[in-house]
Amino acid sequence: MFDKKAKAPKPTREEKKDRRIPLSKFTEGGRTSCLIALCNLAFLALIITTTIIEDGKSGIFVGLMMIFTFFSAIFGFIVGITSFDESNKFLKFSYIGSGANGAIWVGILLLYLTYV
Repeated sequence: MFDKKAKAPKPTREEKKDRRIPLSKFTEGGRTSCLIALCNLAFLALIITTTIIEDGKSGIFVGLMMIFTFFSAIFGFIVGITSFDESNKFLKFSYIGSGANGAIWVGILLLYLTYV
């Protein structure tokens, strides 16, 4: 009577599809936010290199690039924060993009407040 164990029926392909976790893609806003953060880091590297080469007398070009980087970091942060609303997607890039753009924005703000 108890010598045979009852086996559960093997699930079909359709049942396996229904049980699959729907997290299959990363958020679009998170990817965009990370891309903006990479561009901002490249701009900051270009700004720092130009300032070092010109011995601090780079002129208005560097200032305009810094203002552009400042506002694009704000935009990237907003895009990263709004990407948390996308459902059933991985949020890794949303965290990375929001954090990086926020750090760049705060860094530029601190540079401005320190030297003005």
